[in-house]
Amino acid sequence: MPKNFKTGDSVISKSGNKMMTVDYLTKTGLYNCRWYEGMTLKEAAFNPQDLVLKDRKQG
Repeated sequence: MPKNFKTGDSVISKSGNKMMTVDYLTKTGLYNCRWYEGMTLKEAAFNPQDLVLKDRKQG
């Protein structure tokens, strides 16, 4: 079953166990996520199966 995340969702990567925010769904079906390491903003694309929803924002 495919996972559907929304922009702004808080997710955790299964491999790195880091908290990230979903930015957008790429044309190839990956989710571009952003997170901070210290004061540096990082971003990368992840396969939906590699992400776990932490908290869905209401609104």
